[in-house]
Amino acid sequence: MRLKFTFPPTLRHADRVDCVGWMSADDLYSVGEDHIIYKYNVVQNELIKVAELAQDLYPLDMHWLPKGASAGGGGGQGSSSASGGKRTIGSDLFVLATSDGKFCFVNKNGRIEKTVEAHRGATICVRWSPDGSQFATGGEDGQIRIWARSGMLRSNLVQSATPIFCVCWSAENDAILYCAGKHLVMKPLSPNSKQNSWKAHDQIILKCDWNTVNNLIISGGEDCRYKVWDAVGRQLFASQAFEYPITSLAWAPDGSNFAVGSYNTIRLCDSAGWCHSVEKPKDGSVFGLSWSNDSTQLACGCGTGRVGIGHIIERRLDWRHLEFILTDSKVITVSNCETDLKDKIELKDRLVKMSVGFGYLIILTSNQGLIYNCKHLGHPALFDLRDMSMSLIVQAEKYFLLSDGLNISVYSYEGRLVSTPKLLSAKPDSVNANTVSISPDTIAIRDATDTKCKIIENFSFTRL
Repeated sequence: MRLKFTFPPTLRHADRVDCVGWMSADDLYSVGEDHIIYKYNVVQNELIKVAELAQDLYPLDMHWLPKGASAGGGGGQGSSSASGGKRTIGSDLFVLATSDGKFCFVNKNGRIEKTVEAHRGATICVRWSPDGSQFATGGEDGQIRIWARSGMLRSNLVQSATPIFCVCWSAENDAILYCAGKHLVMKPLSPNSKQNSWKAHDQIILKCDWNTVNNLIISGGEDCRYKVWDAVGRQLFASQAFEYPITSLAWAPDGSNFAVGSYNTIRLCDSAGWCHSVEKPKDGSVFGLSWSNDSTQLACGCGTGRVGIGHIIERRLDWRHLEFILTDSKVITVSNCETDLKDKIELKDRLVKMSVGFGYLIILTSNQGLIYNCKHLGHPALFDLRDMSMSLIVQAEKYFLLSDGLNISVYSYEGRLVSTPKLLSAKPDSVNANTVSISPDTIAIRDATDTKCKIIENFSFTRL
């Protein structure tokens, strides 16, 4: 497994780039210190200058409203519908933190819808809660403030003696993790709950991230190390000391990998912390990292003003004597260990997810799904993804399950849609490999609002 990076020659700012973010799996936005907002479509290789900000406005951080936020967050920008229906992939709004102590709501057309004064000094970081109902800002003044989606101040959560370089949310939207000097601090939103703080690094911590699927924390700082922690602060992994400080890091949304950026270096690591590949772009420090929602693409903003896009390739799957290797974003190499023969599956669109089991290979691309019988790989069964960005495949003997983290669809191996169970308490990213299982006729799902409960759905009675 490794990252294959390309740096589009047209996608370049005149100054360093701290802010990169995916509106959808195909559309990447970047904001540089040259005050320009660019939109780049990775399918059509099309660059659009969306807007030019005021010359006194320097962006420091950006974050898109989470997908499915209007389903879990109660109205506003972004769009989602009940399970099984069509919905818009991505959102229409991001928050931009600026060096003059403000934050701005910016829509996908580059129009600033609202500007709010948030901090004394710079607003260094901003993050939406996973359900999109609120967001947090961290400032040079040492404060962390919680804001409603409308931009109204809800609370002054933290007053620290040091600037707040990074904030992130828990999966349940009930706690904030932030870095304060050499320490990581987990601060509950409830005033009656005790915070958890621990010394994490020997020098100032610059970045941290908290994954909503595996509940693991990563951190990196000026001691040139990155570390992995569990949700109570126990260290699970510590890297060696590298040559340069860690300037950026980010979890893939599905929790399977994370990326670490430093000077002229981008590392791809698995969830345990082990490094699988190292890329060496000659573009100075990597200040911004952002994963696409399907966890297959990574964008990086660099000190030279260039923006890179990486695809995960060389992922491997095995089924008995067959080995499937993703050798390019649209090519799968199939190796037969019994006959030493090799074949290729060439796709029209970029591969998002693949899974093999029970004699079937399932491939999800950006536009459709393909089902191959492992006995004869010639003619796949095709099915439409119905404008949904699926990120999870769970297979059983007769059926398989697809989910985008919020909605669930069950298909037969002939490509026929069997069921679309409706989850009453669904939250964004609440359906993942740790919370759902499927048998020949039943789905078991851990309730997102009460982890002690399970929702059992017998889809043999809800066939379409």
